Parts: sequence; C-alpha cells; structure tokens
Amino acid sequence: MNQSGSKDVTATISLPKLVTEAWSGELLRRLKAVQASTGEVVLDATRVHWLSPFGTIILADFAIQRLKANRPVRIIMPTHEQTCEYVESSGLLILTRSTNVEDAIGPRNL
Repeated sequence: MNQSGSKDVTATISLPKLVTEAWSGELLRRLKAVQASTGEVVLDATRVHWLSPFGTIILADFAIQRLKANRPVRIIMPTHEQTCEYVESSGLLILTRSTNVEDAIGPRNL
C-alpha cells in the first residue's frame, strides 16, 4: 500500500479485443515485463470479445506465479457477456481474486 492507503498499481496490461495465439508473443512480453514487480498488476480485459484457451492458460499461469510470490494481480472483467462467462467458468476470475495459491486452487474451487 502507498502512503494514502491505496494499493500500489505497478502496471495495467490492456488486453485486445481478440486474445488469440497470434497475440501470444506480445502478451508474453508484456507479462514478463511486470512479473517481478511488487505492486498490483491489473489485467484490463474490458474490450475482450474472444479469449482463446491458450490465452487463458498464459494468463492463469501468470496469476499463479504472482500468487506464489505474494504479488497481487487482478482482472477487470470483459464487458462482452459470453467472454465474461468464460473467464468466470475457466477459473481465471478465482485466480485473480485470490490472495494466495491455496485459496485459488484449493479443494473448494475444484
């Protein structure tokens, strides 16, 4: 937290409308650039209409690695209804709302 009592946001990663394999190289570069940061990383998925399974795996792995290091990450949910439902059902939402790995992937979430 900073002096005003709010969380420090290190970076916001704005995701494009289509998070596909074709964009995975850029996504990996952006995530790698902020992986070790100590402040909160925000994944802004507001504009996303399609999130490929590969993109979901990359984002989930990023969230798990940050949780293991006690570094916060959260997602701003897509406004597109079907994509929002996919993020919820994929488990990505749980990962980005958890404070530790045990809460995120514990037995009650499986």
